[in-house]
Amino acid sequence: MPIYGKTSVGSEAPLVKVSLDDGQPKNVSLDLPVRFTPTFVLLKDRKEIGRITGYMNDATFWGILDKMLAEHKDTRP
Repeated sequence: MPIYGKTSVGSEAPLVKVSLDDGQPKNVSLDLPVRFTPTFVLLKDRKEIGRITGYMNDATFWGILDKMLAEHKDTRP
C-alpha cells in the first residue's frame, strides 16, 4: 500500500510488514492469532487496540481505519 506511508495516518501509525513464516510475532500482544492475510493490526505499546482482516477496497479500508483511530484517539500509537 504505497500511499499509506505518505499520509498523516501513515506517519502516526506506521505500517510494518511481518512474515508469519516463523509463526506469530513474539514481541507484541495480540487479541487473536493472525490467520488471514492481509491483516492490519493497530498497536499501542505493542498491544493490539484494533484490527482489520482482509481488504475489500480503499474506501472500506480507510473508513474502518479512521473509525478505529477515532475510537482510540486518547491511546493513538
